[in-house]
Amino acid sequence: VDLWMKQAILSGERVPVILAPRGFHFNIVDETNGTAMMAELGDSAMIPETTDENADQLTYAARWLHEKNKDEKYNAICWEPRSDFTPDQPQDGHPGSQVGWHPGFRQHQFQGRKVALVLLKGLKDALQLWEKAISEDGFPLAEKYWHVGETYETIREAFRTHIKSDIANGKDV
Repeated sequence: VDLWMKQAILSGERVPVILAPRGFHFNIVDETNGTAMMAELGDSAMIPETTDENADQLTYAARWLHEKNKDEKYNAICWEPRSDFTPDQPQDGHPGSQVGWHPGFRQHQFQGRKVALVLLKGLKDALQLWEKAISEDGFPLAEKYWHVGETYETIREAFRTHIKSDIANGKDV
């Protein structure tokens, strides 16, 4: 994964924003002298464990994130019983692939919400910057506020410099 991320930084037209799970051992931030756009998604450690007693006190999105109980982990069925229709094929009680090692849909939903918040925060900051720039520099918005090519080249050059350094080449300096 580390090699793939490094290749993504060096190739293509755009440098990616890298959102990685907590615990991965990436050195990309160090290898780009702090210029890479990278963040850890973190985990659900800040969310309290759900019990039957406190479930109603937690928001729906925060309930049952740590649970091993398959019923709460997946919260899925294949067919909602209906009185007005009988399917020709027998319906399974739940979708397949609900195995014990899989984190379940709640973890995926939690990760998706975190990514959405990062995108919304970035969009808000960009719009505020652009609004301020237009009020100070006039309309249309100057290219320096929306062209990011220089930022990409700064990240790539910092990474290339690190790769060519004596430390990266295994030499003792």
